[in-house]
Amino acid sequence: MINTLQFIENNDLRTFKITSDKENNLTVESGRLAIIECSNKNKVAKPFLIGVGEKFEIHKNKKYFINLLVSNTRISLSNHYNLAIEDDEDAQKLFADIDDYYFGYEERYKKIYSIGADLWETGKPNESLLMVFRKYPNIFKGKVIDLGCGEGRDTIFLHKQNIDIQGIDISHSAIEKAKDKIGNFNEEKSIFSTGNVLYLNKYEDETFDLAMNMGCLHMINKNSDRLCHLQNVARVLKKDGYFLVDHCKSEWGKGFHTIEDYDQVKEQLKNFHKENYIDRMVRINGEKIKIPLKVIPYLEKSKTDLIKEITYFGFEVVETFDTDTESFGNSTLALFRKTI
Repeated sequence: MINTLQFIENNDLRTFKITSDKENNLTVESGRLAIIECSNKNKVAKPFLIGVGEKFEIHKNKKYFINLLVSNTRISLSNHYNLAIEDDEDAQKLFADIDDYYFGYEERYKKIYSIGADLWETGKPNESLLMVFRKYPNIFKGKVIDLGCGEGRDTIFLHKQNIDIQGIDISHSAIEKAKDKIGNFNEEKSIFSTGNVLYLNKYEDETFDLAMNMGCLHMINKNSDRLCHLQNVARVLKKDGYFLVDHCKSEWGKGFHTIEDYDQVKEQLKNFHKENYIDRMVRINGEKIKIPLKVIPYLEKSKTDLIKEITYFGFEVVETFDTDTESFGNSTLALFRKTI
């Protein structure tokens, strides 16, 4: 099998067309990109945004458009392929509305590690998970997935309780940190993987008995992205499977352990539509220091609206809790069961 490596480095982030005469796997080695399978004009083309460590199936004799989201993006493919610059305006328009805001977490983790921080999170399982684990131990039987697992604190905790769990996060840097903390870099056996929780395209239908979204859904603020995520959560869950969600209700940032003075920055936190930075607290060599980090988009949602949004996808409410933790602030913790 040919192991072909292609480096793509350009400043104008062009669109490319890729084809292959064999079944092929594209892997992002560095950077990130959006990719669309060409289809007839009557079908809406849906882009997939993929980052470091993610794989995408390139089917033989089909055409794909690739749009680079950052310069110095590097990809590899498992078989021979053809790559050409795509100057067709219609192809380029397919990517006009691409928004890779969710990759801001990769940039954040990478930045704090580069200055010597060991962790962005506390390293301990979050309080909401512990409460549900004590009250509903039976829902943690079978296969579990931790969506947006970050540095893996909840995944590692449940793994140590002999739970069959996998953790997935869009941040390659956070996943490498999680692997380091659990001491397992074997890709075939690791419980951690890099992936975009919007698509969950590496998982088959009805794979899991429990999906956990602990503080990830409120970081997905575009309605179309939330729709995509929730559709795929429903898809990968078995019937009667459970969905556990912790979602901020209001006053995003208040009580967070990384924010020293909420009142001082609360107006800036609301202004994520343009590039905006606030000081966040990180621990380096046992000492807390301030570091300016970009405000990443988020979405506050009332309990009523959150329930309405999730039950639309075939879930029923088991129980909800009002929580206020240093990880997620004023939140709704909700347990759902898939009914269809």
